[in-house]
Amino acid sequence: MNSLFVKCLCFLIFGACSNSVLTAQTPLIPQVPNDPRATYSPLQETLSTGKVIVKSNRYSGPISVIFTELSRFPITGPGASSLDYGLFDPNSNSRLTVTGIAASSGEVLTDLFPPLSMRNDRITLFYEVRVSPLSMPAPGTITITLQADLYAGTFGNLGIVVDSVIFTLSVNVGTFHDVSVVPSGNIFVLKNTKVSLAFVTLNPDVEINADILVRSNISYNLALSSANGGALINSTDGSLLPYSLLINGGIFTLLSGVQTPIATGGTTSFGTPTLYALKALVRPYLELPSPGSFTDTITVILLGP
Repeated sequence: MNSLFVKCLCFLIFGACSNSVLTAQTPLIPQVPNDPRATYSPLQETLSTGKVIVKSNRYSGPISVIFTELSRFPITGPGASSLDYGLFDPNSNSRLTVTGIAASSGEVLTDLFPPLSMRNDRITLFYEVRVSPLSMPAPGTITITLQADLYAGTFGNLGIVVDSVIFTLSVNVGTFHDVSVVPSGNIFVLKNTKVSLAFVTLNPDVEINADILVRSNISYNLALSSANGGALINSTDGSLLPYSLLINGGIFTLLSGVQTPIATGGTTSFGTPTLYALKALVRPYLELPSPGSFTDTITVILLGP
């Protein structure tokens, strides 16, 4: 089979993730040893664990904690998506409210101090911080200020706030740029590092199409190189058959072993990939090509600024 092989290289950098803890003070006393930290990744949902430690001063009965997001900074970078995160109860897997108002019991952290609880008895309520990969923020640290309100009651009968704690959630967003080569019209596929495009028959003006998709929250440089300088090579006798390559409708010249830029200082695309439409056409030829299988390997090079 006659084919054109296209490779892509992608580079990903992202930060580390750490766990966290939370607290407060009263007849029921919550405490926060350190503020929670999380990390964004475009590859998968990330998770870190926090805890609310509630200390009892001989209190017996139910307790509940409700979270409120007070602020976040920065809200978003220019053109970037807003961070998509959530707090979750690891036991029920339900998403906790961060509006300060609960619509169901699943949106509240709850537990119970048994009868005859002693002074300084403790209950630890765990929660998870989950950061979605679906929206890509600008690089940097996003600081979210949250308030945890402690109630001596349960959902539907919370009573008044016994105590509150204000703490911060820090989410680290690294610099990301990755590339995917897909059949024309297909969506971005993570880690799509090789695609084979077949002319089937080498008739003049036969064309094949593919899309180069770039996701990035920084500016980038994109280039192509050809193993055979923009020609298909016969695996049998080494004869060459030139082809034409178009990027977004414009003629693109490939040189052997040379990285030819497609985009220099490409603008950030965040969660919506930038598309570079690739079209390869067999050029008209005067003599019939010799029998055999013709191939070329195009390498896609994506680099940061």
